[in-house]
Amino acid sequence: MGTHRLPGGKSVIEGLSAISRALGYHVVEEFPIQSSATAPEQPVDVAWFFDDAEQMYPLMVFEIETRAGNTIANNPLKVFAQDNRVFQKPLFFFHIIVEGDSEISRINQLERQYGTYNYRLYRFALSERTTLLRDILGQHRRLSCSIDYNKLHAALSVFEVTKEDRFEVLVHARDVGLSPDAFLAAAIRLARHDDAFLPHLRPLIEAEERDGWPTIGLLPTWWATWGPMIACAWLAGQATAPEDAEAWDDRLMTWQDHNAFMPMFCAAIELSRDYTDFLLRLGGPFVAFIAGLMRGRGKAPIALCEVLVDTLRRIPQSWDSRQLATWTMHLAARLDLPEAYRLGERSIGGSRGISRRDLLTPPSVAAGLDSGATDDWEELDGSGIPTISTFRRLARGLHSEGCDRTAMMLALLNDPSYHLSWNRNVLASLWQSDSD
Repeated sequence: MGTHRLPGGKSVIEGLSAISRALGYHVVEEFPIQSSATAPEQPVDVAWFFDDAEQMYPLMVFEIETRAGNTIANNPLKVFAQDNRVFQKPLFFFHIIVEGDSEISRINQLERQYGTYNYRLYRFALSERTTLLRDILGQHRRLSCSIDYNKLHAALSVFEVTKEDRFEVLVHARDVGLSPDAFLAAAIRLARHDDAFLPHLRPLIEAEERDGWPTIGLLPTWWATWGPMIACAWLAGQATAPEDAEAWDDRLMTWQDHNAFMPMFCAAIELSRDYTDFLLRLGGPFVAFIAGLMRGRGKAPIALCEVLVDTLRRIPQSWDSRQLATWTMHLAARLDLPEAYRLGERSIGGSRGISRRDLLTPPSVAAGLDSGATDDWEELDGSGIPTISTFRRLARGLHSEGCDRTAMMLALLNDPSYHLSWNRNVLASLWQSDSD
């Protein structure tokens, strides 16, 4: 067929080329087919090859018609009528009609003539765009078992697939066996920027938990280690029925206590230097993050706060414990744990003091754990440490701004630097009322 000049045909070709690259094929537009050395070239609109080294016989070919006109039969004919000693047939021929839904007789004739071949017609006016994509993925599965969901998702937008249908196409890719283990991690990444994925996160995570958390660790940041805890906390906080919130609280504690030979989050400062640094600098805000996702409800926030308390008891007095102590006091005030609050107060008294501003809004970690940077603490301003009830009142008033807990969960699991500036969001989620 000749070069497409109308916008509809050109946009379909651009979309098919994007999908080809996303799936790892080499794409050639206007690929010439010749029945003999002296015969005129008859190009197909789009041809996909395994790679750029093999460009004689395409694996898949695509012909795009603006409408089902009088010459529509010529396109499959120029492929299927070739002598197979001259031109080896493609794995599949995809014939696309962009506009019109009334040329039934011509379409029926084509389907009767070529329906026994690896050939199919797709009418976009009848919403068969996603049918085409499912069939493309089915053919791709015959050649490969892997896929990059992020690249495919981006290509689907070029192909003008609606947000709702993009998710369904990716689910189909998973269901036919294309990188199924990578699907949850991809969905969590994509949900951060594509809200069509958000309603599907809950059932996906529920299925992951039932299977024993086999794939959440494939997320791209080191926080994926804590993926099951973060996911359970988010589901507990999102639950509207108390029994559902309690069930996810129990699942979180099951993972925390029984996933390994020792609790996953514990006061084992002797375990390694990296883990000790994590406890001292990020352990406090991380527990507050979990408690905030859970809206301060359940057993898990209290149990995890007790780990912070145990850490404070075990670390040498010479260590700088301000980051850990201030966050312990926030959690203790929010969860009404007076003994934990007093321990935090004593730790701060023996750790060079702290200003009222930094007590109520601890500074964020300034850099990565291995950078050697220090946190930006103010000197003690003489205002003293308030009682637990006064602390609670001041913190609730200071951190009353709204927060999006789902966005926080997605940011932590996707952005390796989110924890460097998360304090405001964590404090807002912790101090919002339970119903917010």
